[in-house]
Amino acid sequence: MRRNPATVVVLAGHASEGLLAAVGRSMNVVLVRPDDSAEGLDAAAGALRRAAGISSPYVLVAADPLAAVAAEWRAMWEIPREPSRAAAGSEAFELRAAEALAAWRAGQFELPDYYLVLAKQAGP
Repeated sequence: MRRNPATVVVLAGHASEGLLAAVGRSMNVVLVRPDDSAEGLDAAAGALRRAAGISSPYVLVAADPLAAVAAEWRAMWEIPREPSRAAAGSEAFELRAAEALAAWRAGQFELPDYYLVLAKQAGP
């Protein structure tokens, strides 16, 4: 259990550099980006571990530990172009969910207080 006083918020979705730069200039908000050396769940877990040690009213983490789970969830419900993908969809989702759950149970990261889901901008 996280014991610092900060409210930790994960940005889920693609955050533009402009958005991250603006957040980085905000008072009472600390932006935590994932390390360039890691990716996926490892990158998000590392960012959340760093966020857990920050004393600030708000800590915004630009990495989602459940991103792969969400991606496989969406893919599972898409109509596949190849019949073989339909059977693999639920297996891939279950695998990503099990990986995230195992990492959380192993104490690699704590879930955030909130998620802020960023919607894709509609193109012209």
